[in-house]
Amino acid sequence: MHSFDLMRGWRSAVPVAAALLVGAAYPAGAANSDEISPQDLANTTLECASAMKFSEDNGEPLRFSSAVLFEEFLELERKHGVSREIAAKWAQQQFDTLTAGKTESAAEDYVFDLAVMCEELTIEREDRRIAAERQQAHEQGGEINVPFLRQHMAANRNPRLIADYIVDRHPGGKGRMGDPIPEGEYLGELVVEIGKLGVQALSDAAIVAMITDPFWQYNPPATRLVTEEYQRRLRVMKFNARDAQAWAGRVQAERRSEMESMAARSAERWGSSVKCTNVAPNGLEGKSYTSCRVLDRYGQ
Repeated sequence: MHSFDLMRGWRSAVPVAAALLVGAAYPAGAANSDEISPQDLANTTLECASAMKFSEDNGEPLRFSSAVLFEEFLELERKHGVSREIAAKWAQQQFDTLTAGKTESAAEDYVFDLAVMCEELTIEREDRRIAAERQQAHEQGGEINVPFLRQHMAANRNPRLIADYIVDRHPGGKGRMGDPIPEGEYLGELVVEIGKLGVQALSDAAIVAMITDPFWQYNPPATRLVTEEYQRRLRVMKFNARDAQAWAGRVQAERRSEMESMAARSAERWGSSVKCTNVAPNGLEGKSYTSCRVLDRYGQ
């Protein structure tokens, strides 16, 4: 009998029957379905996330990060009060049943196969959602929104451009007691999706902005990734606390001084279907931001 403890580091893979995965229309895509309960959804979400994490930790990288599914499980806990204990117990029973009599190597191969299946189902789910949002975004035109950003990421894999746009569009982030910013929530989601190496590719300005001001309401994995990257850059530059504060100040000041010319450069980077302008509410120095909008079919 081979046992993978769901709660312990690299031994965190617990597979699920393929029939249940397909029948449930797969994790977050079925969140509002009458055909699957929140707890059943949590069970499959946690299993897939764990199998994918096992694959990532053992030299089998995936195109879609397990961290996103772990965050979806946390969201199910917050919104529906699902039980992690029940999900873990159910998953362990499935694993014990489906790998009974297998060697350790065969059991691990089964987990790798499950991780690939979960990855493919997740990507299919995202492709369907992106296609629907893309159609809506291009028909309506107007200010760049989260559907447009999702579409651009899927098509171009350019998180640096997206992160720069969001922090420039919302200087100061969201109010600490205010409502969430949709783009800010997506920024946190994007950080988790691209992971540690992806965050290293983001600009200094974006990292400093996310450290200095809040952009997402609640996303511990994203906060941890950005904080770790900020600290890594300080170590590389051998900055102490005073140096770090001065560096952050310079980055922010340079960003503000570049804001007017940045609008033109942003439009060039997005492409011909986007128009960007510099907006300065009430002429307040340092309060301007870059606003980009998707042109409609008439180029307006």
